[in-house]
Amino acid sequence: MQEFETTHSHLYPGAHGVAGKRPVDGPVTVVFADGTRASANLSGTRLSVAAHRTSTGTEISAKDWRVSFDAPMPDGRVAFRVVGRLAQDAPPGMTVRPSMFQFCMPPR
Repeated sequence: MQEFETTHSHLYPGAHGVAGKRPVDGPVTVVFADGTRASANLSGTRLSVAAHRTSTGTEISAKDWRVSFDAPMPDGRVAFRVVGRLAQDAPPGMTVRPSMFQFCMPPR
């Protein structure tokens, strides 16, 4: 199984890391900087990461991310970058963009 190592304890737009080899569609293990791991699946530029917990106990829900990959390094590893978050049911390329409305709604 391929592994993607990240430089942070969670993913976010702009996060980056390194894939242990040239990425191919299929199952992935994401290894976070805090040592935790999450199951994921790569399909093209979509990385679907299962719900997981950080080493400090923070619950992270399942999320889909659009990622980009650099050319392979001499040792075969490939750097990646998280371009944006995708809606769970969005067609390929559809990025979630929060609106001001979401932040202005009064609490219930």
